Order: sequence, then structure tokens, then C-alpha cells
Amino acid sequence: MLYLKPANIEDIEKEHAFVAAEPADENGFLNNYHDVSFEDFKAITLPRMLDHALGKNMPEGYVPENELYLHCNIDNPASLRVMIKNGGVIHHKDQDGYFVRIKLRG
Repeated sequence: MLYLKPANIEDIEKEHAFVAAEPADENGFLNNYHDVSFEDFKAITLPRMLDHALGKNMPEGYVPENELYLHCNIDNPASLRVMIKNGGVIHHKDQDGYFVRIKLRG
């Protein structure tokens, strides 16, 4: 099964690796957390993401936003094959599933 998984503390290592590896600017998508250290991600970035999802500690005029990650269960190889055929790369794998990144095409 494919599902969107919100940012959370349990998956902090995978989320850090995913966010830090994203380019700072990819086709206009800006990533303010490119190359963030794990310590900074744990102490500053992830708590900020979680707060912003709840609408807390946000600058004036901003609206809540969620960081979501596409997760593919390990027992769903067909969906994984479709994502790989469309340019997806397995970013992380654990006992439950795969975290897949699909690069934007220019």
C-alpha cells in the first residue's frame, strides 16, 4: 500500500537523510534544509516542522504546512516497480517499507 506519512520523531534518521539530500533549489522548489546536520535537524528543524504542521510558532501571515513522505509497504512490489519505472529511487528501506524519491524532470 502507498500512503503519505507526516514528519514524525520515530523516523527522524530517514527524514533527515531525505531532507538533507534534497538540492537547495530544484526547478524552483526551494529546500531551506539542504545539508542540515543531524544535530540541527533534531534540535531545530524537525521541531519547527512539527510546530508548523500544528500552526504553532509561525511568522505572521503564514498558514500551517505539513511535511509528508510517500511510503510504500514492503509487501507492495507492484507500486514500487511503477515508481522506479517513473524515475523513482529507493532512498531508504526498512522492515516495513520503502521511502522513494522521484526526481523532477527538466
